[in-house]
Amino acid sequence: MSREISFKSKIQFVNKEQFKKIVQKSARWKKSNIDHNSNYIKYGMNFHTTKIRTCTAGGFIIPQKKSCGFHILNSAFFNEKLDWIFQSTFFNIQPERALLIGSKKYDGVKYSLENFKKIKEIVTSKVKDVSIFECHRFPYSESNFHYSASKDTWTILGQYNYKGKDIQVTTLKDLKRLYKKITIAKGDRLFINGTEILPKNCPRIFLDKQPLTTTKSYFRAFIDKITSFFKHDKH
Repeated sequence: MSREISFKSKIQFVNKEQFKKIVQKSARWKKSNIDHNSNYIKYGMNFHTTKIRTCTAGGFIIPQKKSCGFHILNSAFFNEKLDWIFQSTFFNIQPERALLIGSKKYDGVKYSLENFKKIKEIVTSKVKDVSIFECHRFPYSESNFHYSASKDTWTILGQYNYKGKDIQVTTLKDLKRLYKKITIAKGDRLFINGTEILPKNCPRIFLDKQPLTTTKSYFRAFIDKITSFFKHDKH
């Protein structure tokens, strides 16, 4: 088998009704839940977790082979044990891709941003391709996700309150408003409400932004403009 075969994980943002249907269709869906209070790491072909607010959550995958998800509470207890937790996890799975989501700047919550930063450093040092949805902007906001290994698909429900209105992420504008920083890893595909968001729609969030030919065309246009200026100047 060629080693050049590349899998592209699908990341799709859906509304509350769609998310509920997808979770309930999962085999033994009640047992696929990641509970940050006890069972904060879950291995399996399907897993999901909800109410990611000041916590940090995500998952690791070897496409179509092995996967696990996690939901880490924003506490001093976990802050002290993050290195051990992920060292143990990486002993069981050597992931090719990953996703991180969560955290929030919130009064009285000390370890939310700190835990996310530490987990991000650990994960990105071990995994090449990581899609990241970092730091909810609003006090009343949360994320929920489900992962299907058979489809290699992350299904995410993002919610927040903006100017008194409860909003679910169904547009690119909603998405950019919810998270302070978004990074879509090379190879991952982003969909919102069934529509694919391409690098040209929002270049700054995609690591693989523009094809080389496009970059060359911009460079050629710049050179042509400079050349035209000097030709005109001679006259």
